[in-house]
Amino acid sequence: MKTIVFLLDETGSMLDDKVETIQAFNGYLEGLRKEEALFYLTLFNSEKTEQRHVGTPVAEVTPLDDETYQPHAMTPLLDAIAKTIVPMIGEAMMVVLTDGMENASHEYSLDGVKALISEKEKAGWKFIFLGAGPDAFGVAQAGVTMGMQAAQVTPTSSSSHAMRTASFASADYLSGRTVQSAVSYAAKAAEDEAKNA
Repeated sequence: MKTIVFLLDETGSMLDDKVETIQAFNGYLEGLRKEEALFYLTLFNSEKTEQRHVGTPVAEVTPLDDETYQPHAMTPLLDAIAKTIVPMIGEAMMVVLTDGMENASHEYSLDGVKALISEKEKAGWKFIFLGAGPDAFGVAQAGVTMGMQAAQVTPTSSSSHAMRTASFASADYLSGRTVQSAVSYAAKAAEDEAKNA
């Protein structure tokens, strides 16, 4: 059974987009429910790295709501990525959605996270890094800085756009199709949003 690992920013900068993020994540989740897959969800900020779901069948994953998604504090992105992937074995696709730059990690260095990502990629992992928010382009480049392939890193215009991008990538991964570039999924998501506007 294939595995999706979702790392979702729950820092203070996400507060303005809280409602949209909840709705978009729940829509993403709903689209996965027909799949036989295991799901990991990590929510993070400088006060916690919370592994909300660990290998849960996707059909049993609980949606987010106003009580369970509370953006605040800062962005320990390196620590959150490392704490999520270090204990995992086997292949997976990891989706990272953040609107902020690393500014609060204390346990893992950039070089340490680069090495972890390289190790996981050699083991067959796929990474999709989605930058959101006003500085989406700058945020997205953080994924490249951490060693992710440039083609798998993209800015998105909103949380909704990011979740649609994640949906297309996840669908290909779970169906066994070749995972395309994050940029191509983002373009497809933008077209889809325009059609449904």
